[in-house]
Amino acid sequence: MEFLSKYRISVKTYKKRIEKLKEELKERNLDAIVLMNAQNIAYMSGFFHVSTERPIVLIIPVEGEPILLIPKLEEVQAKEMVPWIEDVEVSYFDTPGVPNFLTRLARAFRDRGLGNKRLGTDRVGWFLDPAMAEKFRKELGRAEFESAGDLIMNMRIIKSEEELNLMRQCAVWGHLTISLVHDCAAPGLSPYELYFKASQEASNAMLGALGPEGSAMAFMANRPPDGYCAFPVHLRLRVGPRWYYPHWMYFPPQPSRRLRVGDVIKAEGEPSVGGYMIEHSRMMFLGEPEGKHKKRFEVHLRAKLAAFNAAKPGVRACDVDRACNKVFKEAGMSSWLAHHTGHGVGLGEHGHPWIDEGDETILRPGMTFSIEPGLFIKEEDIMYHNHETVVVTEDGCEWLSTYPRDLESCIIRV
Repeated sequence: MEFLSKYRISVKTYKKRIEKLKEELKERNLDAIVLMNAQNIAYMSGFFHVSTERPIVLIIPVEGEPILLIPKLEEVQAKEMVPWIEDVEVSYFDTPGVPNFLTRLARAFRDRGLGNKRLGTDRVGWFLDPAMAEKFRKELGRAEFESAGDLIMNMRIIKSEEELNLMRQCAVWGHLTISLVHDCAAPGLSPYELYFKASQEASNAMLGALGPEGSAMAFMANRPPDGYCAFPVHLRLRVGPRWYYPHWMYFPPQPSRRLRVGDVIKAEGEPSVGGYMIEHSRMMFLGEPEGKHKKRFEVHLRAKLAAFNAAKPGVRACDVDRACNKVFKEAGMSSWLAHHTGHGVGLGEHGHPWIDEGDETILRPGMTFSIEPGLFIKEEDIMYHNHETVVVTEDGCEWLSTYPRDLESCIIRV
């Protein structure tokens, strides 16, 4: 069964990824790799899931076809999402189970001749529990495990055209969501009303444009494997008190609070298409911003542009971070910085490369990451923080986030 790659990574691509990974396993003298991280499983197979307390294991042997071991609860979904994987086994009913689910998983390994092999693993998930890992090794007998998660990371860090296509679609709907906030925000409106209005209208537009199959993927892979959102296009909205807190709730603590002239609004459009996403947000001003806001906004914009201009093939990730921070230092604002310039994004919100002074990763075409320096001013309960997502091209960098980033476009006239 082949899926339309317009809305989902094609089966052909998954099979190519598997063949490439097998070659890497051979070079390390490994017989198979055992994946337990939900994002890695999705990347290698297209099986999106939320495992909770029920581990899901994807085994990719050097010889033979992929093996998916699942709990009973995931049986129907596995058959629908990855019908091209022939070896799908309900290896246990539930956890901890009788006999214990680890005993049942070990039996599934042995049945496939993997009980005494050299196995790579991404070591993410329940395998991080030392007691459980040791119990599983004893159940298997003579199998040897070796950390090999870097093989998947090295593949995921470079995006294919199929992946970039999905991320560019995300940009369209993220742009629309921010535009709706700009057009609908007004003094007296409840932030909750604004949240629901923008999220619902953007979601309806997206689902109508994508059609049945695209809509199915928008829901089925709605920000997986980390969880689900209320809307296919989810608006993160921040306004009012506690602006300074970077990861505080995105609504004001007082439910009765209404928008007022002078408010600073943070709007982030977060759609998912085929499991992929980008970071796309804007800091907006309800009414003419104060002079200090204008100055800081412009410095913040220059810093983002400095990072963008520095990002190109052959440049180290740390040098992009330094180019950005240099602008803040020259403006006397570096003391307000609280985190690095950005991070990898795509199948998940945070990953390699890290746009950080400690990451010497050499940028290559196809790498995607955020540019989002943040100025956090506790005394004024304010931060200046706009998310951008970019992709490294053959000769530079390309914006994936498309909403205008100049100050005028971020002012809501009242």
